[in-house]
Amino acid sequence: ALAVAALCSLSLGPPVHKSTTVSKLAVEELDIGHAFKERQARKQRSWSRLNVSELSGPILNENNPDARCLCWKLLVLVPPGMESQTNSFVSKWLLRKLMGYGIG
Repeated sequence: ALAVAALCSLSLGPPVHKSTTVSKLAVEELDIGHAFKERQARKQRSWSRLNVSELSGPILNENNPDARCLCWKLLVLVPPGMESQTNSFVSKWLLRKLMGYGIG
C-alpha cells in the first residue's frame, strides 16, 4: 500500500501500475469542469514537498533491516529535443519536491 501511495503521489500522468477498477468517467458522461479541478488539485500535490523516505523507508527497512544507508537514484524522462527547455523546469520541480525550496 505504501509503494502504491508513493507511485501515485509522484505522477501527473497516467498511473504506472495497472488498475483493476474501471474509472467512473469511463462509464458516465465526462464532466470537463470536474476533470479540470481534479487535474489542478493533482498538479498542486505534485508541487508539494514529498518525504520519499517516509513512504518507502518502512518497506526498504523490512526487506533489509541491516542497512544503515539509503541511496536514491532518480530517473527523469524527457522527450527528444526538449532537453534544454525541460532541464530548468525539472531542476526547480526536484528542489521543491524533495527539499521544499521555492515554496511561498
